[in-house]
Amino acid sequence: MLWIIDGLLVILGLLFAKYPRNYNILHPKKLFIYFFLLVQVSGFFFAGLIKIITGNYKISYDVLLSVSLITFYSFVVFIFSYYIWRRLLPSDIIKFPKLSESFFKKLYFGFFLVGSIGIFIYYLENGFVLFKEGGYENKNIANIGLGYARLMYSIGFSYFILSYLLFSFNRRRFKRALYISLLLGVLIFIVIGGGRAASLCLFVECIVIGLYYNCFSRRKIVILNIILFVIILALTFVRYKLHLSPAIIVSLLYQLQGSFSPIDSFSLIYKHFFFNENFIPSIAFNSFLTLIPRFIWTSKPIEIDVPSVYFTREILNYPSFVTISPTLLGELYMYGGIFSITIGMFFIALIVRIFTLIYIKSFTVPSGRIFFILNALIYFSLFREGLSIFMRDMFLKVNIFIFIIFVIEIIFSILIGKRSGNGNENINDFKHVSIKR
Repeated sequence: MLWIIDGLLVILGLLFAKYPRNYNILHPKKLFIYFFLLVQVSGFFFAGLIKIITGNYKISYDVLLSVSLITFYSFVVFIFSYYIWRRLLPSDIIKFPKLSESFFKKLYFGFFLVGSIGIFIYYLENGFVLFKEGGYENKNIANIGLGYARLMYSIGFSYFILSYLLFSFNRRRFKRALYISLLLGVLIFIVIGGGRAASLCLFVECIVIGLYYNCFSRRKIVILNIILFVIILALTFVRYKLHLSPAIIVSLLYQLQGSFSPIDSFSLIYKHFFFNENFIPSIAFNSFLTLIPRFIWTSKPIEIDVPSVYFTREILNYPSFVTISPTLLGELYMYGGIFSITIGMFFIALIVRIFTLIYIKSFTVPSGRIFFILNALIYFSLFREGLSIFMRDMFLKVNIFIFIIFVIEIIFSILIGKRSGNGNENINDFKHVSIKR
C-alpha cells in the first residue's frame, strides 16, 4: 500500500510537471514539483531499499504509511492552490530595479575579490578547519562569530559567477566557469570544514545558468545529476570519514536519505505531536534573530530557539548545538497538524506563483534574471530546511540583492555621468546566445 501511494504521487507529480510545455525545467512550478518528489517522497523508496537489505527499518510501517498519506494530501493542496493563485495574481505585480547590464558584467573581478577576502578571513581565524581534530560539531564551533565572512564569500563568489557568465554566456566561458567553481568549492570545503551545499552551490549556479540558456539536452541533464550524486557521495565519505563495507553501505543509504529526503524527521514529529505539546509556533520568527551580528548583539546565544532547535532538542533528544532540520512538512505539522499543512501549502503556492512571474519577467528584465538565477533552487532549501529558515534566507537575499543592484547603479551613474538602461535591455544583444523558454 505504501509503495502504491508513493508511486501514484510520483506519477501525478511528473504529469503536472510537464505543464506548461513552452517553458524549460527551470519553470518554478516544475522545479517545485521535482524537489517535492526528491525531498518529501524519495525517502520512502530509500526506506524500502534499506528494509530489503537489512530486513527492517527504524520507523514502523504504520507511521510511514500515515506520513505518506499526509505527503500525498499536501501535494494535492499545493496543486489546487497554485491554480487559484494563477487566476488571482496579476502578471504585472512584480517590479525590479533598473540595472546597467553592460556595466554589471564587468564587475566579476570586484565580486571575486570580496569572496576571496571573506574566505581569507576564515583562514586567518581558524586555518583549514577540515583538518582540525574532533567531529563536525567542533568544526562548526570554530566558525562561530564569522557570519560576516560567510556572507562575504558566499555573496562575493555567487555574484562573481553571475557577472562573469550570465550576460556573456558562451561555451568557452561556461566551461571555464565550471572549472573555477569546482576549485572554489574545494577551497570552501577545506577552509570551513565541510559544508557540501556551500561547496557545490557555485557549480550548481553555473549549471542553472546553462539550463537557463538551454545548452543541455535531457541526456546531459541526467549525466550531470549522476556527477553531482557521485560528488555528494565522495564528500559524504570525507565528511564522516567512512570506509566501504556492508555495514557502511546501509549507513550510507541512511546518510543519503538524510541528505536528500529526511522522511524520518517528519515521521518522528508525527509520532511525537498530539497538540498538547509545549510548542510555541511564534518561535518560527526567532529565525530572523540569527541575522543580528554578534558585534551588535554581544550576548547572542550559540543556539537560538527556532523550530529546528526544538526538533533536535525536544524530539530527538540530541544534546548538541548542531541542529537537524524537521523538513518543510514536519515543521508545518508542528504548528498545528493537518490544518497548518493546508494553510502552509496554500501560502507556498503563492510563493511559487510569484517566482513564476519573476521567471517570465527574467527574459526581458536583466535584474530579474539575476534574482531568478540566484534563487532558482530555493525549493530544495524550502523542503530540506523548513519554512522559517526559508523565509529568513529570502528576507536576507532580497535585501542584499536590492542593495547590490542600487550600489552598482550609483557607481555607474558616477562613472558615466548618467544612469544607463531602462531595465528592458534586449537579450538578443548577445548574438551567440539563444534563450528559449
